[in-house]
Amino acid sequence: MYLINNFKIAFFMWTFVFISGYQKQAGCGDKTNQADKLSSRNWASLAPIPQPIFGSCAVVFHNKLHILGGGTDNGCSSAHQVYDPGTDSWELKAALPDPGGRGWGQPSLYKEKIYLFGGCDKDWVGSATAWVYDPFADKWTDLSDMPVKRFNGGAVTVGNYIYIFGGHTGENNGIRGPRTFKEQLKSLYRYDPAYDTYTRLSDAPETMNFINYTHYKGSIYAISGCEHEKYVPGPDGDTYYSFGQGVLRYDVARDTWTKISTPRMQRTWTLTQCSPFASFGSKIFIVGGRPTTLTRLALAEYYDIEEDRFVRIPDLPYTRCCGSGAVINGVLYVTGGFYGPEGDIKAVVKETLAIKISN
Repeated sequence: MYLINNFKIAFFMWTFVFISGYQKQAGCGDKTNQADKLSSRNWASLAPIPQPIFGSCAVVFHNKLHILGGGTDNGCSSAHQVYDPGTDSWELKAALPDPGGRGWGQPSLYKEKIYLFGGCDKDWVGSATAWVYDPFADKWTDLSDMPVKRFNGGAVTVGNYIYIFGGHTGENNGIRGPRTFKEQLKSLYRYDPAYDTYTRLSDAPETMNFINYTHYKGSIYAISGCEHEKYVPGPDGDTYYSFGQGVLRYDVARDTWTKISTPRMQRTWTLTQCSPFASFGSKIFIVGGRPTTLTRLALAEYYDIEEDRFVRIPDLPYTRCCGSGAVINGVLYVTGGFYGPEGDIKAVVKETLAIKISN
């Protein structure tokens, strides 16, 4: 009996160790397989976004990518879609408070909460509303309206304030022929979360839209996709916005703007827009786009603030524009936007792409 019991115990222990070891190996294998998808040489295809979207904005909170609102085939969306790189999966969180949806908003992260300013409706008319999202309660709360309607601009946290800039009101959007400039915004406002108030600071030297931007060593850097003050004739007889060039630098302490004239590789609207998180260190990433030829691009690059130059990274696997993305743990993720022939608004991307930009 003693030998039998010892044999049972030994068999149980051996079985436990074998199964535990197998589970651990399987777990490591899963992680390795997932990690193997990611490379610095090619873009990896990851889990598709539940609701295909364009014109969204992105925030990173606790290493998860929050995609807020955007446009769909049928108008605007109020969806709040969250991607977890650790599990390569998506989940839905509390929708934006506007049931009609909101595209091209200006988001920022401040003290464990997500702030979202403005955006536009399905008719591309801007909004002055602002909200704050508590990720722990999964709840949105209204804030005071901005002094002006604004969408397609930027918002970035520096210290105890959020700086809101660029974009336009949409008041003249859709008007064919010569357009006026009153919809375009050079204004910069500093939002104080402690008092829910806005203070106007120095205007930018030029308008900027479809912005890639970041905060780096006391300054905000903005790369504009287009300059709405200037228009160029289009192939269909309509007028189109001209495409941005150079980099705008805002010195926070001095409240001054400077134009850095370093040329981009190609003037274009961008994919990774409306996100202060599409950056890593001194690099601001620009992915895809819609250039002056009114086609779409697979071009991917970054602007290095320290080196004051644009650097190319591997092209996207296909042409794409008007999505959003962010860098999480050294990996650049992009999702949403358009692909395929220019003008095909129904060609909305489902696929999430990622590429390593740091070890």
